[in-house]
Amino acid sequence: MDGDGATEDDPTEDELRSPSMRAELATFGQDMVDRWTGALFSLSPHNPDAARRFCTSAREVLITMIDSTAPDSHVAEADPTCDRTDKGVPTRRAKVTFLLRRKGVQEQSIASLVEQDMDTVLTLFRDFNSGTHGHAGRFTITQFNALRIRVESAIGFIHALCKV
Repeated sequence: MDGDGATEDDPTEDELRSPSMRAELATFGQDMVDRWTGALFSLSPHNPDAARRFCTSAREVLITMIDSTAPDSHVAEADPTCDRTDKGVPTRRAKVTFLLRRKGVQEQSIASLVEQDMDTVLTLFRDFNSGTHGHAGRFTITQFNALRIRVESAIGFIHALCKV
């Protein structure tokens, strides 16, 4: 997250924590709006647990958006030979492929691109979380803002993908 944004462009802490993505998330239910609002509320350079709280909630929002729109049973019914996890349920990639096909997109390279984007966001969460065990204020508003913007982009994209 180093080098993402200039400190002179930083929002205030209140602006950083202000609500966003309400219309997109409301299509998935008030719980998604509340989770995202809670994730944003945790963002503060003075909160030593901010990154973990934000990433946990944001990850749940992104995964729930996909899972609620591409339930395992629908994905498996549409493609009985879809990729499955060790537990026998369709993988996230299979769910993304299902959602793309529903939009009329058959190209596997696009499914791969979407999967890579999701992996990048989830890896970003893991990387960000690895630093949360340090001292308070470890992350700056600039870094938190860059993370917020990246996740908002993912929410917007998944919303568009899931919209019927």
